[in-house]
Amino acid sequence: MMTGSETLKLSLLIIVCIVNLQQASAKKLKWVEVTKLPSCGRYHVTVRVRCTRGWFKRPNTSQLNRMCNLLKSGIGQYWSRRITRNGRTWWVNVQATDASAKYRKTVKMKYYKRDKGNTRSHNSDILRMTMKYLKFHSDADKSFKRTAAHEIGHSFLKAAKGTTYSWTHKGTSTWHGKKTSNTPRYPAYPQEIDLMKYYKGN
Repeated sequence: MMTGSETLKLSLLIIVCIVNLQQASAKKLKWVEVTKLPSCGRYHVTVRVRCTRGWFKRPNTSQLNRMCNLLKSGIGQYWSRRITRNGRTWWVNVQATDASAKYRKTVKMKYYKRDKGNTRSHNSDILRMTMKYLKFHSDADKSFKRTAAHEIGHSFLKAAKGTTYSWTHKGTSTWHGKKTSNTPRYPAYPQEIDLMKYYKGN
């Protein structure tokens, strides 16, 4: 049983807390560390990332640094949340940091000034996670942050319930990211939209 501020790798219990799943595998994500603070009802989650340039559409140094900051901000913004576990409310604070440590999630960055097609970011956990900044979008920063949180979430889902669960967006898409008859409609306001699911409609 965990007590005090014991630091753990992201494993069964923590994956359940963050992703709000009922079951999870025992696989660990070594680039994530969690500190449990029972006295103040908090989990502090550190996600270690390393931002690199892609071979094509390479951002300059200033653009790379800015994209990396947006990525870290998006992960923290969209994954930090209040949860209820065993009748107790906890605050999960997620913070992504630059890492030179042995274990880190490497993210390849690409910068698009114009729409050239094939501008989707991806994280299959087979190929390296790739984030594409779409300068031509009116809400480029906001979209990049939200996409970064979604893509890193694929690693959480895979660790929790396997590749199929991750690639099909919790059963709401095909393996290739196409919507199906099982794809739900967006929940009515003020219900929360699941960052990792696909939805029908606007």
